[in-house]
Order: sequence, then structure tokens, then C-alpha cells
Amino acid sequence: MISNKCRIEDFFKKVDGRNRLEAIHLANLEITEAQRRQLAQQASVYSAVETKPNYVDYSESLKEFIHFVRYSVRPKLADSIKSQLFRSYLDSAPVETDPRL
Repeated sequence: MISNKCRIEDFFKKVDGRNRLEAIHLANLEITEAQRRQLAQQASVYSAVETKPNYVDYSESLKEFIHFVRYSVRPKLADSIKSQLFRSYLDSAPVETDPRL
């Protein structure tokens, strides 16, 4: 998993410089892993002292990112940090070329 602490900022550091298709692929893998960890976390017992990573919010943020890249759907809070991260990535992402064209 790219971000064990479920920080969307860590994810964007990892995808910096990758094209959109690669970023979407990594986001899908990250969502799957976060959801697996969420299920495992529900099955285990945490002490009150331990802080649990918020896998659900992290997964939802990554899904919003995929919708933003694919369909230009803005995040729920348009002026949020997520929105700034999404826009920053999109502005700096290399343009992929489709070999079929």
C-alpha cells in the first residue's frame, strides 16, 4: 500500500510524473488494498490507545480522484485540499498517447 496512514498526499507524491492511466491504475490498486485492510481491521480488536487508519475515507478520496480524472467530476468540497491536489496532478501529468490512434 502506498500510504499506510491513509494520507491522500502520500498517494499524490507517488503518482507525480505518471500519466493519467497509470495514476488511475494505482488508485484502483490502492482502493482494493484499503478495502481489504478495512475488512481485516473490522475483524481484529484495537485497543483504545491505537489509532486506526481511516481506510474508508481514503478509498472514497481515491474514487473521487478517478472520477475527477475520467469524467471531470469535481470533489464534494470544491475548495478542499483534495481538489487542489487533484487539479495540481492533472496540470502536471504527462499526456499519454494512445498507440491505436
